[in-house]
Amino acid sequence: MSGASHAIRLPRPAHDQDGIRIYAGDCADVLPALTAQGELAQLIVTSPPYDDLREFGGHGFDFDKVAPPIAQGLTTGGGVMLGGGGWES
Repeated sequence: MSGASHAIRLPRPAHDQDGIRIYAGDCADVLPALTAQGELAQLIVTSPPYDDLREFGGHGFDFDKVAPPIAQGLTTGGGVMLGGGGWES
């Protein structure tokens, strides 16, 4: 790299009304962008792929990549919901 910095951009919120803002995206991407703007999340909801429980187009779950942004992007007293398991309809 030439040493040029790249601005981290937040995606457009999926919902932004009455003080509630929801971003949909990969938490490993969204959370660093959020903290770069000086904001923290009160709640993080994520459903990463776990082994072979679901098909995610060949994507795996790299906990070591996701854990730091979650820890840095969460307010004191905030919560994390990790979805898991699977079901059939």
